[in-house]
Amino acid sequence: MSSANQFPVDRTTYPYYVYSHRFENYRNRRVNERLITMQNIVPEDLMSLQNDNFNYIASEILPYLLSQLDTLSLNEDQNKFFDELQNWDYFNHPNLKAPTHFELWSDILWDQLWDEFDTMSFAVNKPDIYTTSQLIISDSLVEFSDRLNTPEKETTSDLINYAFNTAVDSLNQWIAKKDNDHSWNKFKGTEVNHLISSFTSYTKTVHVILQGACSGCPSATVTLKNGIQTMLKEMMPGRVETVEAVNG
Repeated sequence: MSSANQFPVDRTTYPYYVYSHRFENYRNRRVNERLITMQNIVPEDLMSLQNDNFNYIASEILPYLLSQLDTLSLNEDQNKFFDELQNWDYFNHPNLKAPTHFELWSDILWDQLWDEFDTMSFAVNKPDIYTTSQLIISDSLVEFSDRLNTPEKETTSDLINYAFNTAVDSLNQWIAKKDNDHSWNKFKGTEVNHLISSFTSYTKTVHVILQGACSGCPSATVTLKNGIQTMLKEMMPGRVETVEAVNG
């Protein structure tokens, strides 16, 4: 489980681009931290670890972001948004609203922070979320905090507050168009329809196609049973009992 979330190659010698930094910086660190503290491990412990949805990104950057807010000027909607985040334990449980709030806020902040990259005439990768978080916390973004589309000279704190207010407005627009319930599972809207090759309702069995590296991988069965099967049984109570793999 740990090695599956590490860089798959030696980046100093591998000649091609590998997009896997987020796993190394977050998921792999979380897995290793849990493994270090776990004692007398039984299969159920690893099943729990497989489904661990701790938001490592939020745990590192959110306390700093909240400390930069002008809380005295918040309106009612902004205070509700703030309270959900302040009381969050950083787990992305489907019934929570805080993961939705953080996703909105961090996405807007990231886009506004690196708006300079959007003006470049050649392709270039923006700094990843891990690098961005570390730069924000260390207050090392003086040259990038200014928003290009305003005459003012913003600081990082200004940008954090702007992104927060914009996130609240975006959430209100989402609620007006879709649903007042903006819990994480509703907002994220993850579906697995493309994975299901057949669903026999009378046997309550779902067949899932495993492709690419997952096809034939022993760990895929664990993921299938402890992840996808559990999720489908929660999403379709009484209709799904078991999930079976079909190698693509």
